[in-house]
Amino acid sequence: MSPFAWLGTAILCLVFAGCSTGHGGTESTQSAAAPAAAAQAESPPGDVGKQPNYRQVVIAAQSQNDHPLSKLTAEDLRLYQGDKQLQIAFFEPQPATVGIVVDTSGSMDPKLPLCRIALKAFIEDLNPSDEISLFAFSDRQFLLAKWTTDHGAVIQRLAILHAYGRTALYDSLTNVLTYLSETNTKRKAILLITDGIDDASHTNLEHVEDLARKMNVPIYSIGIGNPNARPPSFFAPTAGITEAFDTKPLTSLAKETGGETFVVTLDDKGAALKHTTAAIAGKIGSQYAVGFIGDGSTSQLRVEAPDHKDLIFKIESAAS
Repeated sequence: MSPFAWLGTAILCLVFAGCSTGHGGTESTQSAAAPAAAAQAESPPGDVGKQPNYRQVVIAAQSQNDHPLSKLTAEDLRLYQGDKQLQIAFFEPQPATVGIVVDTSGSMDPKLPLCRIALKAFIEDLNPSDEISLFAFSDRQFLLAKWTTDHGAVIQRLAILHAYGRTALYDSLTNVLTYLSETNTKRKAILLITDGIDDASHTNLEHVEDLARKMNVPIYSIGIGNPNARPPSFFAPTAGITEAFDTKPLTSLAKETGGETFVVTLDDKGAALKHTTAAIAGKIGSQYAVGFIGDGSTSQLRVEAPDHKDLIFKIESAAS
């Protein structure tokens, strides 16, 4: 059973009994069985895919200036093999499975309203075929929405995020990674939002990094706070308590898993946070299956997007 399954059942029972939990609400109504895989790249229509020289690759778009990536269509792209432009016979965004992990320890209480707004925009920026799930953690972990492509249902669950308790960051990520292992999609990622330093986990950072590496799951993290703020001390116990932030664990997670770390403050009413979640959504949704009829190989390919000059493209692999 998933580490979250027993907890979700307990929450459900408490709600039906008229009690409340720290996070309130119930789990989504999907089956507790291992989630179905999101739709993989389909075969091209008609007889195109049966032609001898038809080939299919996966391309990844990257922004040179780290701006949020726009969703692309086949009309945005120009595909070349050597000097010859090829017609794109098939185009489809590659689906991903994304675990959204939100720190709901006590210090997050004043920050959650802006986090909800940014996460709503993040979910809306994902590809419709992406499977997503919502997790919250303080000194315990909570599964608030199981894997689903019903993004609207997950957005509704953001309302029940509630702050209290300490920060068991590493335990939570370990459990989310275990839950991710039950999915069948090839592409997986985690978005983590936190403002604190782990002070309640039984596992450690190295264990999380090792597990994420083995599963090939990049962790994109957003730290809310000021890494230069003065931490609390015996003489000034409240100094920096809402702003001090240690970026080292998140930076290490990004380096070891192939993700990225961003640090924002909320002084701008959440504008930087929303911009950052948009950028991460673009990175997660930047892969596309592209089919074409060329010389029968996938060599000497290059991709251009005339109306998106800031983008560069990488041929990731031949699509299965």
